[in-house]
Amino acid sequence: MPRVMAIVALVYAVGVVPLAAQERTDSTASRPVPLNPQRLTVGRDSFAILLQGSPFGTFTRTRERDPSHVTITTEFVISGGAQSATYVLDASTLAPVSYDQTANQGGQSIELHLIYGSGGHITGTIAGALDATVDTVIQSIVYDEDMLPTVAEALELEDGSRHELDLFVAPRSATMPVALVVLDGGTVAVPAGEFDTWLVTLEGGQLPWIYWVTKEVPRRIVKMEITGQLSFELVSAGSQ
Repeated sequence: MPRVMAIVALVYAVGVVPLAAQERTDSTASRPVPLNPQRLTVGRDSFAILLQGSPFGTFTRTRERDPSHVTITTEFVISGGAQSATYVLDASTLAPVSYDQTANQGGQSIELHLIYGSGGHITGTIAGALDATVDTVIQSIVYDEDMLPTVAEALELEDGSRHELDLFVAPRSATMPVALVVLDGGTVAVPAGEFDTWLVTLEGGQLPWIYWVTKEVPRRIVKMEITGQLSFELVSAGSQ
């Protein structure tokens, strides 16, 4: 999937194989999960990227909010590659409005631009290593996998809960059913400090992501991990 081209290239390089993922080829999707924008914090957070425990790169995540939109910008840099993405969500429902991503890894580049229009109409372009035009209608709210940290922060989280939703696979105009499963994450220590967390595991995506989300509201991601290999640990947290 182009949204994680640089990460996927890295993961292949260190021997983690993306999960097999079921896709829907029709226009149906799971019912939207209830999200609460008031659970989101704003500001700029910086993370250290660790490969099997050793420093490997940097990652930043900036969240902004105005009366109409929530805007999240992410950037990561690793040796030989970089990726930046910006996605805009409706401020009241957190439904996607737009998504823009650029990535370069090992000399290959790609750009993805999507607009989530009214009535489930999604349009856009993919250019670079892969060229495609997106023009489809999806019957429910769908998210890009890059949006999942924000979705996890905005959910009603409790031990043992499970939230089903669909991701949008832009190159094939298909959807992918996934679930976010919640457990008590305990106290997690990262360079920014110790946090009491929920552990949110992604089931069914391209990569085996795990997110640690603060129990304190407004919430923030303090650690993300591709199981057993690549981790992102919060170094500094900014709030507005």
